[in-house]
Amino acid sequence: MAVFAVFCRLSEKVEDQDFFEGLALRTTSEDAPLIFSLDDIQLTDKSLKPLDWTYNEAEVDATPNDRVAVFVNTFVGDAWNAVEPVPPVAPVAPAVPVPPAPPPAPPVAPVATKWTKADPALERSALNLPEKPQAPSKERWHSPQGVYRHDRKNHMPYFSRIVMKTNYLADTAQWVRLLAAKGNLFDVFDQRVKFDSARAKTTVGARAAVAWEDLTAAGIGVAAGTAPPNRALVKDAKHPYFAVQPYFTNRFFARDLPRPGTNRYDEWTGAIAEDDGTNKCGRWDLALIRCCEADGGMETTAVFQFHKYTFDFVSDAGSTVAGDPAAQKLWRSDYMADCASRWSGNDTHNPDRMWLIPLGAVKSKAQVVNFLQSFEVGTASNAASKCHFDIKVVAEAGAGGSWMSNDGKGQCRGVAGRHVVDRGFPGAHESGHGFGMPDEYPSNEAAFGQQGWGSNHVPGAPFNLDQPAAQAMMVYNKAIRPRYFWGLTEWLRNNFTDLKDNYKIVHGTENNYQLPHHPTGAAHPGRSFATWPMAAYTRYHTPATVIYDAYLMKLGKETFTTSVLPDASDGAPVDGILVVLVNLALLFEGIAADPANAARRDDFARRIFQAFDNGLNRKVFAEFNIDNPAVPGDPRKFSKCYVHFVLRFNDAFINGAHMLVKLRDTANSTVWGGDVKQIRCQLPAGVAWNAALTAASDYAIQEILKGLGLSDDVTDANGYTTADAYIPILKSVAPGITPTMTRL
Repeated sequence: MAVFAVFCRLSEKVEDQDFFEGLALRTTSEDAPLIFSLDDIQLTDKSLKPLDWTYNEAEVDATPNDRVAVFVNTFVGDAWNAVEPVPPVAPVAPAVPVPPAPPPAPPVAPVATKWTKADPALERSALNLPEKPQAPSKERWHSPQGVYRHDRKNHMPYFSRIVMKTNYLADTAQWVRLLAAKGNLFDVFDQRVKFDSARAKTTVGARAAVAWEDLTAAGIGVAAGTAPPNRALVKDAKHPYFAVQPYFTNRFFARDLPRPGTNRYDEWTGAIAEDDGTNKCGRWDLALIRCCEADGGMETTAVFQFHKYTFDFVSDAGSTVAGDPAAQKLWRSDYMADCASRWSGNDTHNPDRMWLIPLGAVKSKAQVVNFLQSFEVGTASNAASKCHFDIKVVAEAGAGGSWMSNDGKGQCRGVAGRHVVDRGFPGAHESGHGFGMPDEYPSNEAAFGQQGWGSNHVPGAPFNLDQPAAQAMMVYNKAIRPRYFWGLTEWLRNNFTDLKDNYKIVHGTENNYQLPHHPTGAAHPGRSFATWPMAAYTRYHTPATVIYDAYLMKLGKETFTTSVLPDASDGAPVDGILVVLVNLALLFEGIAADPANAARRDDFARRIFQAFDNGLNRKVFAEFNIDNPAVPGDPRKFSKCYVHFVLRFNDAFINGAHMLVKLRDTANSTVWGGDVKQIRCQLPAGVAWNAALTAASDYAIQEILKGLGLSDDVTDANGYTTADAYIPILKSVAPGITPTMTRL
C-alpha cells in the first residue's frame, strides 16, 4: 500500500504533479509518462523519522515558519548582484480556427483497484502523509556559497526562496549535498526514507536529509549569555561522509601576562595546560561535508563553518537603524550575505576561496565555506535556542563592536554592517571572532598617544604589523589571510584518521602557506602555531638587570611574510618572528598634573617610542634551528626570523610593567625594586621644556636598552648595537640555538 506514497509528475503543470495515489488513475503515454523523482528530499532526524514542520499562510511571530537553505554540492554559485533569471514569455500564437470538440466518449466503468479514492484507508489523511509540496522551479540561481534560489531579494539571503509547507522538498538543486534548517545541518547523501506504518508523515523512496545531531537541543545548544562546555565531535560509521562539532571554540596562549607558573614555555616539547589563563574565543558549528565531487583522483570536501545569529535592534535607540523595521531587515540581509562572502572568498577584497591541501598520501582536499544564518522572526526564546550569538546593534558613539567572548553576547555598530572605504568591514572582523579568530592589534587602552599595554589574544601582537596596503582583517578589517584558517587543518588531522597528513593552504596567489602541525594537537583542541608561540619567556630576568617578554612564532608564506614584513619583498618569505616586548609604566612624581604637563608627558612618550622603534626595528634576521643540530625537514628550523621590538605604555604602574619611568624634578637615577627597573628622569624647574625633555628621553632610552641587555650607545650608526648583540635575546627564549645573524 504505502510503497506508492511518493511524489510524481506527468508534466510541469501544477495540476499534473501529486503523490502517486493522486495520479495513479491518470492516463499516461510515451509522450506523457508518469515520472518518479528520486531527487526529492524529506527532512528527518537521525532515526530517519520525518521532522515536524511549521508553516502558516499568515505567518505568526510566536510560531515562525520553518525555512530551508538548500546547497548545491559544489558550494559555489553566482555573484550576489547577478540578475535572477526571468522565465521566458511564451510567444503569442497566430489565431487559427478552433475545430469543434469531439463527441464525449461513452462512460467506462472504473476498474476496481486498491488505489481508488473510494478506499478511505488509502486517503492521505488516513496515512497521515505530507501535503502536496512545491513544484520544481524552472528558474535556478545560487548564492556565492551555493544556496539554491537564495532569497536576498526579500532580504533573507541565508534561505532558499522555496515555499515549504511540509518537510518534503521537491524543488531542489541539481545535486544537493547539504541543507540548513531549524538551526541544524542536514546530511543529504546515501539515506532514503522508508515506510513505517507507526510513523506519521512518512513517504517512501525520497532522499533523506538527516540531522545526525540536533544542534539546538538541550545539552547541545547553549543560549547566548553562557559559555558552552567542550562539545564532542559527532561522527559515526552510519554517516562516514558527514561530521559536525557543535559550539566549537578556539584557544589562545593568554590575554593577560604574565601567566602563572614557570616563565619559560616550550609548546613543542611541553604544551601549556589549559587553565583559567587560556583565553577562549568563538562559538560556531564546525562540519566536514565529504564526497562533494571529484577532481581527478582527489576527493573534494567542504569544511563548513555554520554561524547562527539573532540581532537586537531595540536595546539601543541611538543606532542607525533603531525604530525602522524595513531598514533593520535590509541591514541584516546585507551584513549576513556580504560577511559570508568576505570570509568565503566571494567578494572584491577576497576573491579566492581557501583550500586545505594535503601534502602526503591523503587524496582529499577541502574548501572552507563560511555560512551565516539569522533567526530574526520569532520570540527571543525561539531564537536563543538556535543561535550562537545574540548581537546588539548599537549607536556610533557607543562602546563599539565586540563579540570576542565565547558566551555568545556581542554588539556591532550600525555602519559596521558593510564595507566602507576608510574603515573596511568591521562587522566581518567581529564575525571573525565568532569563529575563533583573535584580535591581532594591541589593546585599545591607549596611553600617552601610544599603543596600550595589552596583546588582545596573541602575545606581543606580531600581526599588528600587517596593516600597510592590504590591511589584514583581524587588524584593520579588510584582507583575509591563510593564517586565519590554519587551525582547520589541525581539526582535520586530529579528528579523522584517514585525513591525518601534513597540509598547506592555497588561497589564490598565496599558494603555499604551511606551519608545523601541533605535535599534541589531539590533546589540545582549538590551538595551533598560527596564534600560539612556539616558545616564550615572560619577565626574563637573567642577569638581574635585564627584563622583558619574548615570544617566538613560526610564520607561513602569505602576503604578510612576502610583502609586508621588512625585506620580505626579496621573494624569500619571513618564516618566523621573535617579538621582544617591554611593558613600560610612565608616571609624574612631584610635577603638577595639569593639562600642559600632560601634553609634555605625551611628547616624552612619543620621543621614547620613536627612538626605540627607529633604533631597534627593521634591523636583523636570524637563522637557527631549535633542535640543534638541524634535522632535514625539521619543522622548528627558522631560515629568516625577523627580530622585532615592541614598547607598550601604561598610564599607571599596572599590569605587571617591566620598567617604571618617573618624570621628576630631581637628578637622573636608576634603581631596582624586586623585578622592576625604576628609571627616574630629571625635569628640573626653570629649564626650557624642549631641552629638558630631550635630555630626559635620552637618559630613559639608554636605560631601557640596558634593561634589554643591549648597548646604550645612542651614537651607534647601526642602531644602538651590532647584529650579534641580539643573540643573547634569541637564546633567552631558545637556549640551545646557535643563530646566524643578518643585518637588513
